[in-house]
Formats: sequence, C-alpha cells, structure tokens
Amino acid sequence: MPVIRLRLLGGVELSAHEHGRAQRLSLPPKPLALLAYLAVASAEAMPVRRDLLLALFWPELSTDRARGALRQILFHLRRVVGDDVVSADRENIALVQDALSCDVVEFVRHLASGDRSSAMDLYRGPLLGGFFVDGVSAALEEWIDGARARFNRRAFSACSALADEAERSANGVAAARWAREAVACSPDDETAVRRLIQILDAFGDRCGALRAAEDFARRLAEEFETEPAVETLALVAAVRARSGLSAAPGSAPAAVGRAESPYPAESTEPTARVPAGSVPTQADARPTRRSSLRSLRSWRTLGAALAIIVIAGVFSATRWDNARSGPLSYLVASPPITIASTAARGLYEQGMDRYYAGDPRESARLFKAALDRDSNCAMCALYAGLAEAGSSDADASKLIEAANRLAPRVSQPERMLIRYRWADVTNSADRLAIADSLVARYPNWMEAQVAAAEAADMQGAWLAAADHLRRAIAGAPRPSVSSSASCASCATRLMLIATYQNADSSAAALRAAEELERQQPRWRLAWLQLAHLLTATGRYDEARAAIDSATRYSTGTDADVIEHAMLEIRARNFVRADRLLMALAQTGNADKRSDALWFLIISLRTQGRLHEALALAQGAFRGADSALTHTVGTARVAEAQVRFELGEFRRAANIFESLVVPPDTFSRGAVGRSARQRVWVLTHAGSSLAAEGDTIALAALADTLQVWGPRSGFGRDRLLHDYLQGLLWTARDRPDSALAAFGRSSFSETEGFSRTDLQRARTLLTLGRPQEAIPILRHPLAGSLEAGNFYTTQTELQELLAQAYEAAGNLDSAAVYYRYVVTAWKGADAQLQPRVARDRERLAVDERRLRARNAPATVALSP
Repeated sequence: MPVIRLRLLGGVELSAHEHGRAQRLSLPPKPLALLAYLAVASAEAMPVRRDLLLALFWPELSTDRARGALRQILFHLRRVVGDDVVSADRENIALVQDALSCDVVEFVRHLASGDRSSAMDLYRGPLLGGFFVDGVSAALEEWIDGARARFNRRAFSACSALADEAERSANGVAAARWAREAVACSPDDETAVRRLIQILDAFGDRCGALRAAEDFARRLAEEFETEPAVETLALVAAVRARSGLSAAPGSAPAAVGRAESPYPAESTEPTARVPAGSVPTQADARPTRRSSLRSLRSWRTLGAALAIIVIAGVFSATRWDNARSGPLSYLVASPPITIASTAARGLYEQGMDRYYAGDPRESARLFKAALDRDSNCAMCALYAGLAEAGSSDADASKLIEAANRLAPRVSQPERMLIRYRWADVTNSADRLAIADSLVARYPNWMEAQVAAAEAADMQGAWLAAADHLRRAIAGAPRPSVSSSASCASCATRLMLIATYQNADSSAAALRAAEELERQQPRWRLAWLQLAHLLTATGRYDEARAAIDSATRYSTGTDADVIEHAMLEIRARNFVRADRLLMALAQTGNADKRSDALWFLIISLRTQGRLHEALALAQGAFRGADSALTHTVGTARVAEAQVRFELGEFRRAANIFESLVVPPDTFSRGAVGRSARQRVWVLTHAGSSLAAEGDTIALAALADTLQVWGPRSGFGRDRLLHDYLQGLLWTARDRPDSALAAFGRSSFSETEGFSRTDLQRARTLLTLGRPQEAIPILRHPLAGSLEAGNFYTTQTELQELLAQAYEAAGNLDSAAVYYRYVVTAWKGADAQLQPRVARDRERLAVDERRLRARNAPATVALSP
C-alpha cells in the first residue's frame, strides 16, 4: 500500500511512495488547499467544522451550493489519496491521524518532543511557500498568513535554542549554522543578527561576522533607509578592532579585485606576468588514485579535486577575455613570475597551457625544459613537481624541494605560494598558519583566498573556508554562459558546494549546484556535481539525465561510465552497475581499469558478495594497482577491509599495520604525510582489534594516535584517537562514555569517516535514543562511496537506519530501509544470510503492523 506524503513547508507537494519509488499526485489548487488546511489543523489540534470551511473556501456561493462543492472536493480527495485519509461527519471534517505523512504534523511532533534538530530538518521554508489559490475568502488568506507566521516563529525559536545548545557544547559549526538559520527565519530581528555576529566572532570566524554585519547594514539602508542600532555598531566595532580592520559596518565591503597592485616591487629580475596556479589540474572531477596513497587520502575527495581546476579556470577565462577586450584589472591580482630567460619564459607559458588543459605529462616536460634554461625559476620547479605528483611521488618530491630552495630568490608572493604548496603536499601542521599569512598579505589575490580556503577546509573550519571561497568568487571574472570551458568563479563555486557538503548541509549544496548549472549550462563539471548531489538525495532519474548532459560536453566516455556505475550502485541496480564496470575493466586504459575494479569491489561489498570482492582485490585489482603505482597499497587496503567484513579481524589488522611504513619516498620525507598515513591505517587496525576483542592492543593504538595525530596537518587525524577510545569504552560496557568519545572524533558526518557515524548510531540505539541516531546515519548515505566512507557499506548503514526508524516507531521508513537491505543482500554470502533472514522477517512484521494501523476500523452490530 503506498504511503501518501504531503509537504507544506517550503512549497506544496503531494506524492505517493511505494517500494522505494515516489510518484507525484496531481490535485487542483482548491482541493490541495483544503487538504493543507486540514493538515495544519491536525498539527495544531484544531477542530474543523463544515460551516467554517464553506465560509472560507466558497464565500460567494449559497449554503447549498457550497455544501455540494465541498462534497465534490472530498470525493476528489478520497479518489486521489485514498478513502481512509479524510474522515467526515455531519458537523466536522478531519484528517485521519497517521493516515498520511505530513511535514507540518511531524514538525510539530518533533518540537513537542524536544527534538528541534529533526524538526528543522523538515522546515525547508515558509508554510505554503509560493502557493496561491483563487476564489477563496479574505479570511482564508488571513489564516494562511497567520499560520505561516506561527510556524516561522516556531522555527526561529528552535534555531535560536539549537544555536545556544551548540554554543554551550563548543560546536562552532553547528552554532553558526543555527544562528544563520534563525536570521533567515527572521531577517528583520536585529537581536538575532547580533547573536549571529557574536557566535561567529566567538568561534574565530571574524570575517564571517563582519560580512553578516555588512549584509544587514546594507539591507537596512536599501529597504528601510536606516542604519543598525547603537548596540550593533558597538559590537561590530569590537569585532573589527580584534581583526585589525577599520571600515564601518554600513560601508560597502572592500573590492576583491581592485586595480592597484597589492604586491611589493621586490624583485628586479625580468618577469613575465601570467596567472599563477595553486594545484595541478585533472580532467575529471574525482581525484586520481595513481599514487600509493590513493585510498589513504581519505578525505578532500571532492573538495581537493575541485580545487584542482580553479586556477585553470582563472587562466583560460582571463586569456579569453583579454583577447576580446584588452587587459583586465583582475590580472593585476596575479603575481609577477620571476624568469630571467626569454626562452624559459616561453616554455613556462607553454607548460601552463598544457597544465591547465589537463595534460600533466606534457606540462611537466615543458616546465623541466624551462628549468633547464633558467635554473633559478622556482615556479618552473613548483609546477613541474605538481604535474609529476600524479605519476611519480619521488620526482615530485625532488622538484618541489628544489622550488623551496629557490624560493628566497623570487618575489615575495611567489615565495609564500611555494611555501604554502610545500606545506600542503607534505601535509604539514604549518599549512594553516602559512595560508593565513598569505591571505592576510595578499587578500586580493584569488590564489591566496583559495589556499586559505583549502587550509581551513583541512581543519574542518567550514565557515572560514566558505568565507574565503566567497571572496575568491567575488574577485573572479564574470563567467560566460555560452562557453563549455571552466571559469574561475565556477570552479571555486564547486569547491564551495563541496564545503557545504562537508559541513553536512546537503540541502545547501544541492541548491548551490542547481544555481551553478543554471549559470554554466555547458560546463561538464557543473552537471556532474549536480548529478552527485541528486544521486545522494535519491533523485536517480534526474541524476542520470544530468550525467547525460555532462557527456555532451566531454571528450570521452570512460569517466561517465564510472559516474553511471556509482549512481546505479546507490540505486541498487547492481546488475547494471557491475556490467558497466566489468566492461570498462576489460576495455578501458590502465587508469580506468583500476577505477572500474575499485568500484566493482565496492559494489560487491555492498551486495554482501564478500568472497568475490576478496578474490578481485587479491587478483585483478592487485595487478592493476601494481601496474599504476609500482606498489599494491590500494589493493592491500581493499583486501584488509574485505577480510574485516568477513570476520577475519586479526588478518585485517595485520594488513593495515603493514601499511604504516609508506611505500613512497615523498611520504618518508615529510613528517605530516607520514603521520597522516600512520594515523589512518592504524585507525582501521584499531577497528579490527576492537572487533577481535583485543582491548590491550587497542588501548596501545589509541595512545599512538594521540601522539601522531598532532603531527599531521589534517584536522581529522587529531580526532581519531577518540574514535579508538570510544571502541574501548564500548568494549567495557560504558555506552555514555563511548558516545562522548565518538562525538569528539566526528569531523564531518557526510565526508569524514563513516565508521564513526556507525558506532555513534549503534551506541545511541543501545542507550534507547533512536531519534538521535537517524540523522547521523543519513549523512554518510549522502556522501561518497569511497574515501572515508569506504570502510562501511551503504547496506550496513541502511540496515542500522532501518533499526533506528523501527525503534523510533516510524514503521514507514523502517520498511523502506529494510527493503533496501533485503534487495541488496539477496545474493549475499552464506555468513550474511542469517542477517538477511532477520531483516526480511522484520520487514514482514513492519508491513503487517502498517497494514493493521491503516486498516479501517470495523464496528460489530448487535442482531
């Protein structure tokens, strides 16, 4: 029996859901308005009399004709949504309780139970936003306005309380998020604006605090011709004093791309002014896994890959615009490149052309040739090293080290950029400090803002990262919608979208992706990003169409085969996904064969076909991995994880521990990179030891991670010892302590480390708090299939989510997720079959309970 869902917050939509599929139901505006009125009345426990409805909906008709119109609408409603949804007698009309799922009703229930976070997950905008109906009374319009205001006040109060709770628990990201949501609910409430400024300032995001103040002051000036209150001006002045800025809050923000040069004229050597990049380019949206650390670089999967093409967009956009209209003031924000030889300069510029075109091999050759002609060209060495990083870490290490040695001989901006890039590629704990210095000295240089965003991103400072990216976007050239090439602001918008997703705000990420696609309808990566987010929200048909649109603007199809396969894995169309991947593994080039086998292992694990996944990891994938990297690092990780899932915990731990010593020269030469690999693989070894029951070895590993974590430049690495500590508390039957430790170890619920999410949710179920477990499990399901999410499967998360929904009494959702699990594991290995049988039994029980709950009541009549 389909489940009817009515959405009234942030729009109006009626749909039927059955067997994991949704079908939109069509109703004319007036019947839909009546259904909405009944739903809100039900949420607010308000009786609805027939005579009131007649006056509200048919004020111009006589009583008899209005009653006839009401009967027709009720007949129409029952035909569309079912006979058991609306009950009516001679006096009253009402929705049958729980006969349909309505976000307004759930919103009120969550608030009544104190679950404000779940309530705000449902509040996607004003009640009946954008909905209009003709031929109704002024009283109904007034009622709609009043109800809209009431729900908005409730949302504002919930956001304010959530911001207070987050602030008390020192969760700056959550505090700022809810404070911003509160301002969005009540943009004219100056007290709420001051609260947002105070929270952003308290957690170190002074740029964000000042931007919020500037936005509010500008809005007051434009809409009300007034200025902020004295209290607000004093607060902003204090924030500016701490940040070293002096502009008044009512003034316009400083231009990001002003005409005068922001750089000191230090170098007297001949220079060539060309845009300087920040990271190597790749043709695809996903990072390559060619290095031996490819699966160990477990986060920044999308963010780093998107940063790759930012500067390429700067270069192509500025060169194209110059050809049309002469020099741009934006180019002044690019630093002078110190090159003494004219021949070397020409080779360098050719290298940049190939570098931005996604040809690292040829660009590396040209950069090295330029370095041969000018041995002091630090930027030649830097870009040669960055171009080599995908194929040879050893060569990349030598070249970037050479750039570091040459850095004192070049201009200050070049020197600072080189030092930042060295800190970045070596994962140095100094990365953030260098990026802060770079952006403080050269705030109008786009590459500096991008570097600062990357560094903040690596610390989990999503608010600061987003602020830097917005500044970079503001200073970029205006994109051309007629071009299929990337543009600077568009590529940086991709990074901003990834930052929203890392901050567990998938809705904001999807909105930004939709906006980018509208702005750049011919850009392949915009379509792919939109496809990823549509897939994560279960909108598979729209995602397939987006991938097809991306294909129209690509030069090849192999990458799109991978994209389609990832989508089909999520949609549980495993036969199609596996067929696509096996075909690519046989026909693609070496890199695509490796990618295809990697995702085929993920697909097999998701289906519970673990022995097949193990055979693939030990056989074909090991061969493909070795051919690409001269090591078997990724294949060994895949083998270890599959053995863990097979219950071979000791063997899995041994394999993970064997990867502590990095196989590449680059990592051995950089403490931060070595620390990152050590912490990451020992974390997985710790998961295996916990499952084995070896708490002594587990405790030793937790101590090791606590020592090595601070040596890494990646913020998550400093938290992972708490994950192992949580496993220890779990083993000692201390769920409250375990939950606190797992919470401290959480970096990003969407793209961080999904085993942390899994363990937190399990602990919450143990403590009888299933409602809190639900959002924690939903986040990684919206994240990537690999990287930090590689170490659980979608099916494992869905099984626990079904249990959480069941324990929370939400049988509709529990049945949906149990059905997902049974579908995915229908061909699972024998050791998983008992779990499949239990899940199938739970599904049957829940479906029976749903049918009983939805069945019409019968009345026994006396003879």
